[in-house]
Parts: sequence; C-alpha cells; structure tokens
Amino acid sequence: SFDKEIESRIKQVLDNLEFLSSLKGDLGLKEVIVVGLESGSGSKVSQKLPSTSLVVENVIYGRDYDKEIIFNWLTSDADNCNQPSILSVVGMGGMGKTTLAQLVYNDQRIEQEAKFDIKAWVCVSHDFDVVRVTREILQAFTKSKNKDGNLEMVHRELKEKLTGKRFLLVLDDVWNEKREKWEAVQTPLNYGAQGSRILVTTRSGKVASTMR
Repeated sequence: SFDKEIESRIKQVLDNLEFLSSLKGDLGLKEVIVVGLESGSGSKVSQKLPSTSLVVENVIYGRDYDKEIIFNWLTSDADNCNQPSILSVVGMGGMGKTTLAQLVYNDQRIEQEAKFDIKAWVCVSHDFDVVRVTREILQAFTKSKNKDGNLEMVHRELKEKLTGKRFLLVLDDVWNEKREKWEAVQTPLNYGAQGSRILVTTRSGKVASTMR
C-alpha cells in the first residue's frame, strides 16, 4: 500500500543515519548512564526534553527529501475511510525524527495543499496515561488549558471538536506498546473527516505496529 511504501522509504533513510550513529565510538561520542529511580539499577536512557512544534530553521540540513516523502503522504488520496491514516517514523534517539516532524508540521504548503481544518502537536513521552494523553490532545486542538474531567468527558469534548473536520495530529516521542491504551486514545480521533492524518515519532518498531 502507499502507506507501507512511505514507511519503507523513511526506514531506509533512518537506517542510514543509525549506521552513522553506530560509529559514535570512533567519533569520541559517549552514552550517558543514569540510575533508574524505580528499579534501582543503572540503565541507558535519553535525556530528551519535551518537544514543541517550533523548529529552528538555521540549524537544519539535508531534510528536504525526507520531508517530501511525508508531505506526499499527507496530501495523497490513500485513505482509510473508517479512521485517520497513521504514519510512524521509527529510529533511535538523535536521528532527527522530531525535527523531521517539525519541518513537515510547519511547511506552508500544508494549508495550501493538504487543506487541514485543524492541526495539533503533542509530545507524549514515556508516561502514556490514557486520560492525560487524550486531555493534552484536546488542549492542543482547542488551544485551551482548562480541560478537566474524566475520560468520558474528555472523549466527548474531543469528539465534538473533531467531528467532520480534516485534522493533522503529530504525536512525538511515543513509547506505549499496549494496543488497548492506544485504542482508548484513538476512539474520538476516528470521528475526524476523511483525509485526517496522524504522524507518530517513536524509537520502537513495536510501538509503530501497535498504532497501525
């Protein structure tokens, strides 16, 4: 399918970058080891800060080809009529997944050619609490912070916001591998109009499979 072709091309690009990263020892780069607070054992983790949709143009190089691949997916007619089309960009930390998503999100052609009615950016990170993630998606779409209540209330508000609207949602740095959690978040998103898109960045191929 078109989506699988796009995923394959993005994976090839990221695999090349991952090979370069594997040379970190020769380049004198180091990994940071920190102590896990819960397990009490040492583990390798990234010190990634929460992301936003803003991108610093003057520090970005060589992303035009990658960006065009995703842009073509955003503007294509390949749709799943029952739910938004989802594309996952998978790669290890530091490979530029977030930057790539930022470039696409801020491309002026999005409004001209993809014609999304509404768009939102949410940095998910490790803690995939269903209520929190759904609430943050609602806040991102409504540009409002005053969204309290249980999952039922948040689901209904998000459904009302998205019903009949073609939307773009970026979920950055997703770690959740439990399908039932994703399905709980996804439920109100399925009320968006045909042509809606969800772009995911993750380090895990299992996460990408979970969110298909």
